[in-house]
Amino acid sequence: MKTKFLTFTCWLISCSFCFYAGKSMVSHNESVGRFPASVNTMNVVGQTVNVILGESEKMNFKAKVDTGAESSSLHATDIKVTKVKEHGKMIPYVSYVAQDDSGVEKKFYRRVSRIDDVKNANGKSIRYYVKEKLTFEGQTFDLDVNLSDRSDMTFKFLLGKNALRAGNVVVDPAVDVIIYENSSPDYVYVAP
Repeated sequence: MKTKFLTFTCWLISCSFCFYAGKSMVSHNESVGRFPASVNTMNVVGQTVNVILGESEKMNFKAKVDTGAESSSLHATDIKVTKVKEHGKMIPYVSYVAQDDSGVEKKFYRRVSRIDDVKNANGKSIRYYVKEKLTFEGQTFDLDVNLSDRSDMTFKFLLGKNALRAGNVVVDPAVDVIIYENSSPDYVYVAP
């Protein structure tokens, strides 16, 4: 009985948040009394967010936020996997080319952190994951990013749930972020 009550309470809180989030603009620095305390400390992003990929490479993307995707995805071409012997084991590495939104193209060579079989509209494919340094909403994280051909997609970078959880982010589709040079982000409410 206690579990059902807790489940219902969590559901009720999340429904309340969704209802109120659509009615007001919330800055990630603002504390709004009607939200649960944990939600007050979260960053609010819209349908897109500016992402910087890499530490020294620094590639800039306007990423689409995808709450249905488990992990973030980077458009990569010329993906080649090699195996390198390390401590007596064959470890997979991948080389690939990525191009950011400004057209800057860079070649990467990374250790593969994970390999998954992915089902999509085109059938089944192997997806390689690499650890990348991502910066968004003023925070930097080392996250698994999968490499995929997104050439026919509008956005070259997809921000998945792994990044949203790491960044303590909640998504409000009515919020859009405008970044002005040498200033903090301004949050604007987008009228439906």
